[in-house]
Amino acid sequence: MVWVSAGVVFLVWWWRARVNAESFGGTAAQRRPRGWVVGG
Repeated sequence: MVWVSAGVVFLVWWWRARVNAESFGGTAAQRRPRGWVVGG
């Protein structure tokens, strides 16, 4: 149960980091779409 919740928290944190990176550098600064955050 702890591993699953930690994984979910990590993915949410990673997703928000990606959104913040887009806001600072624009979508052109990212090579892959947002779905790769979860897929990767």
